Amino acid sequence: MTFLANEAVAYKVLKEELLKAYPDLEDDAETLADTLEGETSFLEAVTHALDKHQDALDLIEGIKARVADLAARRSRLQDQANKIKSAILAAMEEVGEQKITLPEYTLSAKKLPPKLVITEEFSLPGRFFVPQESKLDKKAVTDALKSGEEIPGAILSNGGQALQIRSK
Repeated sequence: MTFLANEAVAYKVLKEELLKAYPDLEDDAETLADTLEGETSFLEAVTHALDKHQDALDLIEGIKARVADLAARRSRLQDQANKIKSAILAAMEEVGEQKITLPEYTLSAKKLPPKLVITEEFSLPGRFFVPQESKLDKKAVTDALKSGEEIPGAILSNGGQALQIRSK
C-alpha cells in the first residue's frame, strides 16, 4: 500500500469534498460519513469512494439501456397505432363510410389540406429562402488558437486537472 505524508489531511479533505457533493441527500451524506469513518486509512476511503463511483457508472449504463429499450418500445407502439388507424381508414374508404359512431368512439374520415413536397430545392427562387444568422465555428477558432494564431476576442484557457480512473 502507498504511504501518504499527510494522510489525515487528505482523508479530511476527501470526506469534506464527498459531503459537499451530496448537500441535498442528507441521509446518504450521513451514511457516507459513517462509512468513511469506518475506514482506517485515506487509501481505503478512496477505494470505497471509487467503488461508489463505479456503482454510479454501472447504474448510468443500466438506465441508458433501459431508456433505449423504452424508446424502441415507444416507437414500435407508435408504429402499431399508426398502422391500426391506417387500416381502419382504408376499410372505411373501401365501404364508402365517412363517419362511424360507436358507443365509445366516433370515427370521421377528414380531408387533409395539400402538403408541400420539395422536389428540387436548388430550383426554388431566392425569395423563398430565409437568411440565417451566422454561427460561430468554435472548433475552427480553437484549432487556429492552438496553431499559434492570435484572434481578437478569443483565448485558450489554462485547462485544468481531471482525475483519470483506470480499472484493472
